[in-house]
Amino acid sequence: MHKKLTLGILSSILMACAVQPALHDAKDGPPTKSVDVSKISNAQPKTEPLSRHGNPPSYRIGDSDYQVMYDSSGYKETGIASWYGTKFHNQLTSSGEPYDMFAMTAAHKQLPLPTYVRVKNLENDREIIVKVTDRGPFKADRLIDLSYVAAKKLGILEKGTGMVEIEAIQMMDHPKNVDQQNLTPSSKQIFLQVGAFDKRENAEQLQQELQYVINHTILINPTADRKKNSYRVQIGPFEQASHIETLSSQLQAIGIEGGFTVVE
Repeated sequence: MHKKLTLGILSSILMACAVQPALHDAKDGPPTKSVDVSKISNAQPKTEPLSRHGNPPSYRIGDSDYQVMYDSSGYKETGIASWYGTKFHNQLTSSGEPYDMFAMTAAHKQLPLPTYVRVKNLENDREIIVKVTDRGPFKADRLIDLSYVAAKKLGILEKGTGMVEIEAIQMMDHPKNVDQQNLTPSSKQIFLQVGAFDKRENAEQLQQELQYVINHTILINPTADRKKNSYRVQIGPFEQASHIETLSSQLQAIGIEGGFTVVE
């Protein structure tokens, strides 16, 4: 049976696993010893499933509500970057990963976790690539919170903040070696069916919930026979069975388990 993912469960997961808001304040700071950041490389973008934690449709911090993006495609924005360091070092981030101030990571209020972004300092033209693993910063005028080493590489460490441009990196920007057999054209279209319902509103609810956590087309395919109507929720189309296997793993990683059906 399909195990239904609910918005309430996702929200509670975020609040249970997130650390306090990533805010750079007087109690925060750099490590006691200086770090040679020239020896620290940019984050290396790679395809990853959405984190189990930190990706609800929305969440609330204080009196403010935030909507989480389910797709980072085309995201580009200009704003103020800040940074956080020793105060949160080794504490769990919203994605469930420990925060490492010596790693090229960042916090963002709305981007999916994880997302890789290119950050450009508009004052000195330096550029870095970081992996977004956390939520924050929650000061109204801040766009992104960088790790200690990321802020140092970008040149905003001493000042504390800087005007930056951030752009989400799509994996098509980073070609890599692939098995050529997986590129064989196919006329088949394959769908992954994740549920079937007697009532359309139940199918639409599942469709809406899935749209927040996966970046694929989600269809409702109505069928009818003499006995009853059925509304099937299907993801696709895909041309290769290997894509279905990857998607199934991603769904299980975010808590959706059960007997999926492959439809050709």
